[in-house]
Amino acid sequence: MPALSTETWVAIKSEKGTGKTESLIGHVSEALAVGKPVILITHRVQLGEALAKRLGVPFLSSLGPEGQIQGFGLCVDSMHPHSRAKFHGEPWRDAIVIIDEVEQVIDHLLNADTEVKKHRPEILIEFSRLLAGVLNPDSEGQLITLDADLGHTSIDFVRTISGCPECRPYLVLNQYRNPSHPLAIAYENDTPDQLIEKAIQVLEGGGKVYFCTSGQKAGSAFGTVNLELRFRRRFPERRVLRVDSVTISDPSHPAFKGAGKINHLVQNYDIVIVSPTLGTGVSIDVKGHFSAVFGIFSGITPANSARQALARVREDLPIHVWAAEKAPSIFRVGNGSKSAQGLIRGQAKEAELNLRRWEEFTLVQDEGNAIVNGAPLETWAKMGAARNLELACYREYIKYGLKAGGYVIERYTEDSDENLRGLTKSIKVESQVTFCQRVAESRPFNSEADYQKSKERETKTEAERQRELRHEIQKKLLVEPTPAIVAKTQEPGWIRQIETLYYLTKGRQFLKGRDEARGQAVVQYGCAFIPDLNRSQMSNRVEALEILGVKSLLNRVLGGEEIGKDDPLIIAIHERVIANHQDLQLIGVNAPTKYPIACVNALLTLVGLKLDKMGRNKYRLRFEAAVIDAKTGQAKQQKLALHDGRLEIFEQWFKRDAGHSVKETKGQPTKQSKYSINKRSSVLEGLKEAAQISRIYIKANLCRKICALAETVWPISDQPSKVEAATNGSPPLTSHSSAPPPSPQVGATRVRLTETIRDPSTTYSAGTWGKILAIRDGLVEVLLDGFQCPIKIFPDDFETFPAA
Repeated sequence: MPALSTETWVAIKSEKGTGKTESLIGHVSEALAVGKPVILITHRVQLGEALAKRLGVPFLSSLGPEGQIQGFGLCVDSMHPHSRAKFHGEPWRDAIVIIDEVEQVIDHLLNADTEVKKHRPEILIEFSRLLAGVLNPDSEGQLITLDADLGHTSIDFVRTISGCPECRPYLVLNQYRNPSHPLAIAYENDTPDQLIEKAIQVLEGGGKVYFCTSGQKAGSAFGTVNLELRFRRRFPERRVLRVDSVTISDPSHPAFKGAGKINHLVQNYDIVIVSPTLGTGVSIDVKGHFSAVFGIFSGITPANSARQALARVREDLPIHVWAAEKAPSIFRVGNGSKSAQGLIRGQAKEAELNLRRWEEFTLVQDEGNAIVNGAPLETWAKMGAARNLELACYREYIKYGLKAGGYVIERYTEDSDENLRGLTKSIKVESQVTFCQRVAESRPFNSEADYQKSKERETKTEAERQRELRHEIQKKLLVEPTPAIVAKTQEPGWIRQIETLYYLTKGRQFLKGRDEARGQAVVQYGCAFIPDLNRSQMSNRVEALEILGVKSLLNRVLGGEEIGKDDPLIIAIHERVIANHQDLQLIGVNAPTKYPIACVNALLTLVGLKLDKMGRNKYRLRFEAAVIDAKTGQAKQQKLALHDGRLEIFEQWFKRDAGHSVKETKGQPTKQSKYSINKRSSVLEGLKEAAQISRIYIKANLCRKICALAETVWPISDQPSKVEAATNGSPPLTSHSSAPPPSPQVGATRVRLTETIRDPSTTYSAGTWGKILAIRDGLVEVLLDGFQCPIKIFPDDFETFPAA
């Protein structure tokens, strides 16, 4: 590839399995031979180790003195000064920097909850300095970005965060498509049981299968753990290999460090089951071994990652794929908006509310914050909007991608057998019971220091991981981790739900202190990535539930009182949700508005509760808990109102918080809160009173958007920072002017939407005309032609015209 010898930035887009990584081996070898350093950046350690080995570059885990001179490979999580790499970006300005699977690296950098979350501002700043040095015309560095799904979003991110908006990559586009058109069978059943039955048929015929799935834990019905158990029992004579985050780092398991030896490893097994741990960058080039490829994807992994997983076997085999029709809403990004602008607005509003609650804390408007919330925030919003759109039609996204990759799609729609569903459930329950008991019975650590030593080890057995999990649960919940408690903690979102209930009820007085402490924890050098800051806070959600009347409802139903569907409180909550639907969406509180009980239950879900129908028009609080029978060791679902262990947890949390409060106020007069919350009909007004909100204008330059949250809290300099000055030439996110729009007049103007606005039930297309009904709190209430209900929009969502 001649461009590698002449161009400063080479961006390679080429289909999976076309040799993107192999094309770099010669170039990297030549560079290392003349002493030029090489930095390889990935988003997973196992993937990085395998790629580094192929390119002849040492990985961080095996780094020696020579590696520090010649460069090394590392996971993006380690790109900060406090990591083992002690990474600083500026010294590597003359290196060759390779970012393989750049789309996923950036997504991981901005969204992952791994080690990167603890150091995100630092990593973003060092990442910016690295790219700025490499792309500087005076340096001798080179940047190589590769991805099968390379798009404008990642290219724009690199250009902007490096402070080089004028930089343009030399794009290498490989348009090769597989001419053989292999078959892809898409299973469109409610569950993947029929797909598993097909895999069993292939195995019964003497074939061998490669199975990829998006889950790993015992609580995942079709995760690697349960699939392994299922196949081992069905085919005790066949050899089964499980490759996931646990086995690949377990020195006692055959899959240990399997990414680097996968081609040799798989030849010894008839059934290979892998999680996303074995993803992009790994090629299985063995021919004639597997008979078919199977994939189960519930929506946890993005659609492009699912297609990448199916393409690991580089052979034209039939693939069988089941994907959820829609991905679970728990995986939505931000407030769930399907537009980048909607996500930015939600983050800006949440951040404004959160920052104004903090009395003695400010974020500094400097170059660091401009970097952290400039290109990263814009890219987070673009990727998040695409992800939210994908969640709504997950199965179709995967099918479309496979078809674009040359596959012939064949649909399979037969219903699943009830016996298969029963078998799936029994295996899951058995696996979950065993796992929870092992965690609960694990030997406790002698001290926090012992736990930290164990946590820092890169290799550990499954028993050691269970011991760590036991410690983490006990540290978080402050109670003895029984099997039942362990089972609840494995449910997505359960801890967040009971935290919300605690701070809405028993621990309400400690909410402000909790949020300030969590907020301070995500701030580094005066910088905080706004989505991380907002995710750390709970006050907006708790106060919104109070204003809507959910706390008043809990005061009645927690004691076992039955409530009618036409009860005035139920109707009042429903009406408040309808009146404040758009405002609630901005802060990520979503509830259906059609039926009052469905609306109320959606709000109660935020605290892990539900109203169950007990008779004609009567409802009572239900909590369905997984209880493990002490005699049989079997799990069973039992309806126990609030007896899933949370009440004991609340008692311990209250003692902890009360103790902290006493320590903080000892010798000082008790500090009364400056704000109070009234039960108003408007959620936004109530939150305004609680947080002393001021209007923000959404501006085209994203650095200025966040800085404009509150000038008194986050002062805006009259002079642009170096990064802002460097990015003034880059195109804005929208075509709007960065100046606030002129104030419209009620009744004096006609308006026309300049942006398409979407909510869960309606789409208001750009170009739609309407009239202004009212202006309040910086929002404009507009009645659009052809619609019966008015909507609240921002002034920069429309343009005005003189009334006829």
